[in-house]
Amino acid sequence: DKAYRTSTTSDMALVTDPGDKDIVDRLDHKIAATLGINLSYSEGIQAQRYLVGQEFKKHTDYFQPGTEEYQKYAGKRGQRTWTFMVYLNNVAQGGATKFFAIDKEFQPLCGRAVVWNSLYPDGNVNRNTLHAGLPVKKREKIIITKRFRVKGEGPIYSR
Repeated sequence: DKAYRTSTTSDMALVTDPGDKDIVDRLDHKIAATLGINLSYSEGIQAQRYLVGQEFKKHTDYFQPGTEEYQKYAGKRGQRTWTFMVYLNNVAQGGATKFFAIDKEFQPLCGRAVVWNSLYPDGNVNRNTLHAGLPVKKREKIIITKRFRVKGEGPIYSR
């Protein structure tokens, strides 16, 4: 919905150039290893680009149980469990990621990672993860996002 999310997204898992694919694969493994979660429990990395004025309004990364969205996106792989987001550049003004329940904004600084759990250990959704990508006011914002799921192959934890 362009009125809700105005950034552009690239599915990095679809990269086919061998050199670029190697970079994406190494990054995939590094993020999974950092969280200690088996890579098979993850989605492919996405990159998002926000130009001046672009934003992603209030949302959660989990799928609301009992909805059509949940049936469509969580049926096979299960609910999203964790999100690992990295800022790839410094943003001159605006573009913070705001978490409303804790009234905290994370400013986009190159290399900064923000990580949150979409589910509690008991499987209930973490409503405290309601967040937004605030409008970029000067230059652009580029991030990568990797999300993890309930279902995968083998043990969930790699350590």
